[in-house]
Amino acid sequence: MIEVEEFKKKIKELYGYSENDKSYIFYYDETNNYRKVRITERGFNNENILKENYILGGLCINKECSINIASILDDMKIQPSQEIKSRMFFRGKNKFEECISNKNLTIVLDWIVKNAFIHYLDMDNFFFTVIDVVDSLVDDSIVENFPKDMVDFMKNELYLLLKINMNYFIDLCNRTNYPNINENNVELFCNGIISLINLNMQRFDDEKKFFLEMLRQLLKDKRKSRELVFLKNNEDKTIVEGYYGNRQQRCIIFQNSKHIFDKEDKDEKAMTDNLMVLKDGNLLKNYKFVDSKEYLEIQISDIIVSIIAKYLSFLSNNSVKYIDGKILNLNNTGKINLKKLIEIINKSDKENNFFIATVNPFQVINYRDLMNQHVEFLLNFR
Repeated sequence: MIEVEEFKKKIKELYGYSENDKSYIFYYDETNNYRKVRITERGFNNENILKENYILGGLCINKECSINIASILDDMKIQPSQEIKSRMFFRGKNKFEECISNKNLTIVLDWIVKNAFIHYLDMDNFFFTVIDVVDSLVDDSIVENFPKDMVDFMKNELYLLLKINMNYFIDLCNRTNYPNINENNVELFCNGIISLINLNMQRFDDEKKFFLEMLRQLLKDKRKSRELVFLKNNEDKTIVEGYYGNRQQRCIIFQNSKHIFDKEDKDEKAMTDNLMVLKDGNLLKNYKFVDSKEYLEIQISDIIVSIIAKYLSFLSNNSVKYIDGKILNLNNTGKINLKKLIEIINKSDKENNFFIATVNPFQVINYRDLMNQHVEFLLNFR
């Protein structure tokens, strides 16, 4: 059971969220839903988990607006009986620079510019579990009032440290049943991370060393307590048990809106079992799961989530030189579409800064933002 008002209060305290008193209809599709993310002896149950983020998102339409989304089909000369799938839409192409140059994408983006917004939640599965490690260390009366920026820095540095020492971390997880660490394994886990910091400290600059040292001291203190509050009562060796919580988060944050999800039986059952309860005792039931064949808005959301995922990956995983080359070599359609995509992202963020949410280390977020500004400059001034 989730207490809606308490959840919203925490969101406001942590992220400064304030409602804009508008009501919307959110349509959702997703990409890279791994169902469960499990730790195995050799790594994770899916090799793409460390490469591709989970993304949930799609179209967002003001409730008060009357729109004709069927015009998209007319313009693309697609029969209404034909379901649009992103793989078919992009003709099997997977690279961002190929997909952004799709001529039918121009029609979709033009319609969104005039009629709608987009929204998405972008989550790095591995960073999601790093958050719980650090939050377990600072969940104490002595340090719970750490500045949020300082905690974010520690999460960032631990994430980077573990990613370059993944085999070590996987072995430690298997020995301690992470993230379900009982009191007998707390000291083993804390000592394991302390040893990893000791082994790697000299390879980092002074700023990174400062936050790693903070982590090291917190770990030394915490190992005596025999409890890591967010790393207990979880499923053994499972860092993501499901993604339904992301759906519930959106329903609660945008409580006065409607949320229409593509059919996902496991998440629908989980949301039925884990009720969202209002202050007066009534249930928050502002969502439904539907068959995408019956909702063109969800089919278009599939296209949006796909191109957003490709764009974020393109920005995050490539050098400035590589990005410059690909952007400058786009054909005219590709450049027009990318301008429109950035315009839509900016327009949506301006409408509500919670339309676009991210669960990523700040280093990744900052690099993406910088690269996005750089891409805008290339498109407008080169």
